[in-house]
Amino acid sequence: WKRDTDIGTAVHKMIEQQVAGKIIIPETEEGPLTEESMLRTCWLCYRGWESWYASSGFKILHTEMSLVSEVERFGGTFDAILEKDDYRYVADWKTSKQVNHAMMIQVAGYRGIINEVMPDYAIQRGLIVRLSKQTGRAIPRPFRSSQLDVGWKQILRQLAVHEGRKKVAKAFKEYEDAT
Repeated sequence: WKRDTDIGTAVHKMIEQQVAGKIIIPETEEGPLTEESMLRTCWLCYRGWESWYASSGFKILHTEMSLVSEVERFGGTFDAILEKDDYRYVADWKTSKQVNHAMMIQVAGYRGIINEVMPDYAIQRGLIVRLSKQTGRAIPRPFRSSQLDVGWKQILRQLAVHEGRKKVAKAFKEYEDAT
């Protein structure tokens, strides 16, 4: 698990370094990777992303920005805001084996936060680009606004459940303290 996480972190950093015009070094928060098989996998994924991006027609507007919703009181760090054909996308790079609905909900959350905090950006769409650790192939999965709206509603439901649990825990503590 840690190996897969380190590869994903390193690939994200490599993409961010490329966008910033820096020297590309496969690294995590702990420092540069040294294991040969991990390095090969990181470069394979990075080259897949690089090839996809070069032919995608997308323009990167921002990368790795952490934002917090003051209204909903949660935050996150998205991988990129992209633009293509007069549409703005919030994008997430994944080195997982598949794209699942939780990832779409995550992108919907990023879109909601960006649209609150940076309303001039008006994010209409979402994009997950899965980078295969086996083949290096970049597999884009776009999401329409209507799909992200469903994900956003799910986030709001989950936040309400979380708040409800906190209220129940507080009420139970008050009960225990009174007895």
